[in-house]
Amino acid sequence: MKTSKLVKTLLAAGLMAGVAGVAHAGSATGNIAVSASVAQACTITANPVAFGAYDPIVTNASTPLEATGTLAITCTKGATSVWVSLGNGSYYSGGRRMQGATTTSDYLNYELYLPTAATPAATCGTPHSSGTAWYATNGTNTLNPASTAWDGTSKSFNVCGTVAAGQSSVSAQNYADTVVATVNF
Repeated sequence: MKTSKLVKTLLAAGLMAGVAGVAHAGSATGNIAVSASVAQACTITANPVAFGAYDPIVTNASTPLEATGTLAITCTKGATSVWVSLGNGSYYSGGRRMQGATTTSDYLNYELYLPTAATPAATCGTPHSSGTAWYATNGTNTLNPASTAWDGTSKSFNVCGTVAAGQSSVSAQNYADTVVATVNF
């Protein structure tokens, strides 16, 4: 009986030690390096320059037709060396032109101009054609917003359009063109 009492006591002591947990002799720590990088990036969405009705005989015989479109551009905060260019259009021949939808040999001449400043929502010149024509060459014919404009939110920039006055040789039909807008960064 004495042996079984000793076994019970040892078993009880072993169970208590398991419940209390394992004792540790010490501890050590290590650092986990966490890192990421943010690349400079931009996106661009173009909204149309819709001129509407052009009247080469009366209204627009001596007055150009003007319209404004927009470019919505988003760049990472503090982005630098950002410039926005516009292509020549699909029917360029010495200048931008829209092609007739029915008589494809008819073209309506137009031009796109930079806004009065390289800042979001800068206005168009009066008339629009008083500004600089907007093309694809980095420099005077592109939009170069300052890095302070970029804060990670979308900014709207005006595209100023003019259909030249007095184009009386065009036929009555719809005219269209496609110009590629590019944000370079």
